[in-house]
Amino acid sequence: MQPPTARETTMTAPHTRTPVLLNWPAVPAWRIGGQIWLDRKFKDGVDISCDQWPGRIRVVMEVAELAQVPSFGAYRWTGSDERFDLALIEAGQHFSREHLAGVDILVASADSPGKRIAPALCREAGVACVTTIEYTLATRLDMLAHAPMTRVKRFKTLVWLLMNEWRLRATLRRSDSIQANGLPAFNQYARSRPGNLLYFDTRLPAASVIAEPDLERRIDAMQSGAPLRMAFSGRLIAGKGADALIPLASRLKRLGLRFRLDIYGSGDLEPAIAAGIVAEGLADQVTLHGPVDFATALMPTLKQQVDLFICCHRQGDPSCTYAETAGCGVPIVGFANESLKSLVEGYGIGWVVPMDALDALAALVARLDGNRADVADRSRAARRFGMTHSFESTFQQRNDHCLDVVGRRRAAPAGVQAAAADVRA
Repeated sequence: MQPPTARETTMTAPHTRTPVLLNWPAVPAWRIGGQIWLDRKFKDGVDISCDQWPGRIRVVMEVAELAQVPSFGAYRWTGSDERFDLALIEAGQHFSREHLAGVDILVASADSPGKRIAPALCREAGVACVTTIEYTLATRLDMLAHAPMTRVKRFKTLVWLLMNEWRLRATLRRSDSIQANGLPAFNQYARSRPGNLLYFDTRLPAASVIAEPDLERRIDAMQSGAPLRMAFSGRLIAGKGADALIPLASRLKRLGLRFRLDIYGSGDLEPAIAAGIVAEGLADQVTLHGPVDFATALMPTLKQQVDLFICCHRQGDPSCTYAETAGCGVPIVGFANESLKSLVEGYGIGWVVPMDALDALAALVARLDGNRADVADRSRAARRFGMTHSFESTFQQRNDHCLDVVGRRRAAPAGVQAAAADVRA
């Protein structure tokens, strides 16, 4: 008889068979015109986990009805020749112990209130539970501040967020371990317990991180005295600071700076940005490109033609933008939200100014224009961060962490497992 493949589960005893991992993510599946679609970035992450995980991977997702395919990247699920199993939770249905049958470890998002039942269900089923977290209370309050809603709804949401915080922390305590995306979430929720994991979400493969000779060529071109080349990419919304781009460019023009600013993306503020370019006479300095393909257009452009990334994110969520831009060897200049500030302080991948301090941001860019050796140094630091935290290495870390949790649970007697769960609760 042939031995089982890496993705098969044998029929041997639970302590020796290959482990089954179940992923219950925050992102839903979408039903569009009767077909199921998945978030492309999530699908890519599960696919690479299938390369690394020694057993079978399952995914369970709630279903949301949509009228059209999202513009930010989607994958149509066919059910044939797929690398992992997918179970859907329809409207009116709930996640239950039946989903945990044959599972060794569940990875569930603590950012989703509906998934807070995961540790309790796993304990009943004898399944290890790892919870993921990326939003701190401060980030949630940032998001609330920029959400369009009435004062009454904003107040009610604020009260709910404050009351919800203790439930979130209870969920994290009851899980076997935590995977925290970004330093703010790790410091807030995971640092105090040994064995928890800090990671930085990214979809930039190691092979796509800028090569050192290519980075040095770009640095040489920058240090030749050519106009400073800057870029922004992302959703053109206030939460991402897109409304700060034209005021910043206007200030730089008044300072007499020679520069280029290329803006990639779409969103509610796109018409206002286009109008601002004309109104401020910035057509020679600023170009609005619209959305472009991440792998074939945006990444090559950042690696070859950009010296500084302008990032005026007002929300402190651990955006993939940071690690992916760093992997292009491009240092980041932006507002001191909690995620970017922690990366700048911890890894030297750029510079920050206080939130909404546009005059300070313009002065900083002007200073860097006159001190390009500093830009070169932080470009190299950004590349080092990108190499260390590539797409493959990040998921390898996460999968190794889950294997370690499974191993510890399998090694511990049942009574010890229950006692540990009681202590955490």
